[in-house]
Amino acid sequence: MGKIFVENDTFPNRNFTFEIQQVLAYQFTNYFFTGVGAGLDFWFYDTQTSTFIPIFANATVKLMNNKTAPFAFVNFGYAFKWQTEQRLEDVLFYGTKAGIYLQSGIGLNLKFSDKLSLLMTAYYKMQNSAVKIRESELILKEIDKIYFHFVGIKIGLLF
Repeated sequence: MGKIFVENDTFPNRNFTFEIQQVLAYQFTNYFFTGVGAGLDFWFYDTQTSTFIPIFANATVKLMNNKTAPFAFVNFGYAFKWQTEQRLEDVLFYGTKAGIYLQSGIGLNLKFSDKLSLLMTAYYKMQNSAVKIRESELILKEIDKIYFHFVGIKIGLLF
């Protein structure tokens, strides 16, 4: 979402992302658990793909102890750069460096049994990264410290 401001130019943030995550956590009470997580985060823009490996700390608060309960979470960590696929004719390359990773959201925990729940979540994600701009056939200029903003939905299992 939003725009990316690079020097005197403005580019739309048209990245579509797809994430796979796993969180290993300890449940302190029926209302609070915390842990660590990791995943794969794929950014797609036209024919480009940029892949990150986020490693993060997680804190989750369940607001009720019912079979259907709202919850809120926050993930904070670092997204390591894995790869960027790019074509020589592209002018702009998104997500070219590793950076700070923050994700926060609210959702609904639908408990099926004592050992299985479905999680549905709306979230906001911010990641610090960089872009590369092709200035000529031989010169790529990298612009650091760009904050990418995303909103999305997640579906997961809690067991």
